[in-house]
Amino acid sequence: MIYIVIFFQSILFSKGIQIRSELDTNSAYIGNVIKWSIIVKGGEKTNYNFPYLKIDNESTKITQVMSSKDILNRLDFEIISWDTGRFITPNYSIEILDDYGEIDFLMQAPELEYSIFSTLPTLEDRSFRPLKGPVPVKDVWPIKNIILFILILMTTYGIILIWRKRIKKIYKKLDYDFTESPKDRAYRRLEELNSSQFTKEFYTQLSHIFREYIERKYYIRTLEMTTEEINKSRRFFPIEDIQFNELITFLNRADNVKYALQLPGESEMNSDKKKIKSLIIKL
Repeated sequence: MIYIVIFFQSILFSKGIQIRSELDTNSAYIGNVIKWSIIVKGGEKTNYNFPYLKIDNESTKITQVMSSKDILNRLDFEIISWDTGRFITPNYSIEILDDYGEIDFLMQAPELEYSIFSTLPTLEDRSFRPLKGPVPVKDVWPIKNIILFILILMTTYGIILIWRKRIKKIYKKLDYDFTESPKDRAYRRLEELNSSQFTKEFYTQLSHIFREYIERKYYIRTLEMTTEEINKSRRFFPIEDIQFNELITFLNRADNVKYALQLPGESEMNSDKKKIKSLIIKL
């Protein structure tokens, strides 16, 4: 497409307003639409108005296709000619307004020339013309949208069905009226401890019972501490030195059994169990 751009600049009263007139083509056939645009540049601080223009006669039809309210600095027209020859765009002036909204002066847009040709010579051309692609046809029923809607409904139904069949967790509320004291829990676990099981497992559970009793009674995190860390934290244990030494001696013995450094018999296992019970009673 050929563009013809003619610049017309008129600087009055130091306002620097510039009017530009454009045609999207300078030649067309009878009945073809030519786009004519009037553009104002540099008028941001100036009030102006696009007068209404409409021409409809036997040879030419000019209609405004866009109001100046949509685009403040541009106005578009459509030109359709019904006769062949050379034509000039009509005389069109923009109204420059003063501070009171009255017309101060007029600025004329440049006139542009264009040519209109007949379509009869093209009919005599017997050469093949380029084929046009098929025109898209809308379906009577929107099958694609219907299928998508059904799939969305099925997916939503499946999500709801799976959500309803999920297994809900049942949380039991603890009854604090029947909680065991540290000593009662230690006694119960000692009664359940059987010396006939493996030695390593026996001393692991016996050490855990004793550590748990100390932790729950004195609020010292002995379950997370090693025997060496417990020995270095003597000042935090509100017990006598004899009892603390017995505690460390047993924990060292339990560690040696767990790491296979010692292998006590069943009688020694029962003896250590009684010592732990006696030590719990003293504490």
